[in-house]
Amino acid sequence: MAAIRPETEIDRTQAALARHGLKLPLARGSVEIAVAREVAETEVAQRIVYVLVNELARMKGVVSAIHLAGVGEEPTLPGIPLRAAGFASGLSQLVESLNGPGSPLRSELVLGSCPDPHARVRVGEASGGGLRIAADSWRALTGGWSDEADWHAAAPYGSALAAGLAAAEIFKTLLSVNSVETPARKLEDLAYSLFNYGTGTEATIGPAVTALELTSTALAGCGAGGTAALDVLVMQPGLTGTIELIEPGSHKLSNINRYPFVTASDIHEGRHKLASAIGHLAVFAPALAVTVHARPWEQLAAHPFGLVVSAVDTIEARWAIQARAAPDATIIDAAVLGLLYSVLRVAPGGWCLDCKHPYDPELALKQRAARWGEPLEIIRAWTIEERTVDAAMIGALAATQNRPVEDFAGLVGLPFSEAPRLTECGTTSMQTTVPSQAPVLPLATVPLGALLAAEITKHHLFPEAALNNWLAHDLLRSPARPRIARRAARPDCPRHS
Repeated sequence: MAAIRPETEIDRTQAALARHGLKLPLARGSVEIAVAREVAETEVAQRIVYVLVNELARMKGVVSAIHLAGVGEEPTLPGIPLRAAGFASGLSQLVESLNGPGSPLRSELVLGSCPDPHARVRVGEASGGGLRIAADSWRALTGGWSDEADWHAAAPYGSALAAGLAAAEIFKTLLSVNSVETPARKLEDLAYSLFNYGTGTEATIGPAVTALELTSTALAGCGAGGTAALDVLVMQPGLTGTIELIEPGSHKLSNINRYPFVTASDIHEGRHKLASAIGHLAVFAPALAVTVHARPWEQLAAHPFGLVVSAVDTIEARWAIQARAAPDATIIDAAVLGLLYSVLRVAPGGWCLDCKHPYDPELALKQRAARWGEPLEIIRAWTIEERTVDAAMIGALAATQNRPVEDFAGLVGLPFSEAPRLTECGTTSMQTTVPSQAPVLPLATVPLGALLAAEITKHHLFPEAALNNWLAHDLLRSPARPRIARRAARPDCPRHS
C-alpha cells in the first residue's frame, strides 16, 4: 500500500478544472475586489469581503492573487471572524494562514488595486467595472438591486450569500478568460432572499435578527458544508445557547481548499475536524456552549435533538440519521455537486431521506462498480471470489480515475474486498472524481452554509418561514433561479407506507 500516492492539496481543484480542459495554475487568475470607501466600515461590507476573500484564497491556482482596493486598517467590527483588530491585517493574516511550507500553490492578498484584473467585483458603489454586490439581513443584492442595501443589517445571511454568488461569477469569468466556453448566463441584477427563497420583487426583506439562542440542535458532519454553516452562524449577533457537533474524521490536505476556518497548521498537524470547529467557536461565539462527539451519528448513545442538520457525505449516513433521529425531529439535509447545492427539509407528507435515496442493498457494490469502471456483475463476482487485484484491474481503475497506473500499484496482490473503497471523503489516502457529492471547491458550500444557517435561525425564531421542503440551485447554469418544490412522498417509501 505504500506505493499508493496520497492525495495532495491540489488534486481535487485540478479535477474540477480538468472537466473544463484546464490545468493548474490558470494563466489568468488575478481578481480585484473594489470596496466603496463609504461602506468599508459597515457590518455588511466587512462580512461580504471576509467571506469572499476567504473563499477565493482557498481556490489556489484558480485565483492567483486577490487585490483588495478601498480597504485599509478600519477596525474589525464585532462578529467578523478575523483575529486582528485592523480589518486589512486580519484578512492578510487569514490568507497567509492557508500557506504551509509544503503548499505547491500559495494564496496571495494584495492591498490595493490591480491595473488589469481578469475578474472584478464591486462592494457598494465603487467606481469601475465588475459585478456590483450588496446585501441586507436576508437578501443578496446584485446590480441595480444593490441600491436597496442595508449596510448595517444585523443578520449575516444575505451577506454570506452575496459573497458566495460573487465567487461563483468570478470562477465562471476566469474559466472564460482562460479560453473555456461555459453554458453559464452572466449574473447581473438579482435580489435573492434566504427568508422566503424568492427572487426579484418576490424576495422578502425579512425581519431583523439581533439575537439567537440555539436549543436542542445537532450538526451531523463538520465537513465543508457543516463548517460553512457554523462560519455564518458565528457572524450572527447575540448567538447563545447550545449545539452538539458530530464528526468522526480528521483533516487531510484537500480540506484546506474547502473548509472555511481550517488553516495550514490544522492540516499539517493532523488535527481532528472537531478541534478546528471548537477553536473557531470558542473565539468567535464564546457564549455558545458546544458539545462534541468524535464518532459517527449511529454510534451516539441517544439522539434526542429537535433539529438535526445533516451535512454528511454518504447515502448510508443519511439513512442512519433518519433511522435514529427522534420521531418528531426536524431534519435538514444538505448536499452539493459541482456548483449545485441542494437542501431537503424533511416535512410531514413530503420527501424524506428514504424518498430521496430509496434503500438499495447493493448500493456499495454499485458505487464500487462506477469507481472501478466495471459492470456490477463483475464487481459482485470479484467480491464473492476474493479476487486478487492484478495489473489489468488497476489499469481499468486508473483509466476511470484519470490517474497514472503507478498511483495504484500498491493494490496489486491484495484481495479485492480489502482494497480501499475510494470514497472521496473517506479515510483512504486515495481520491476519486466520479461519482461523488464531495465538493472540490468552496463555490457551492458557501451559499449552502448561508442557507443552512438561515434555516437554523428560522427554525428557532420564524418556523412559519422554514423551507417546505426541497430546494436546488445550480450556480453554473441558472444563477438567478433556485428551484423550490414541495415534493410528495414516494408511494413506495417504507417510512410513509
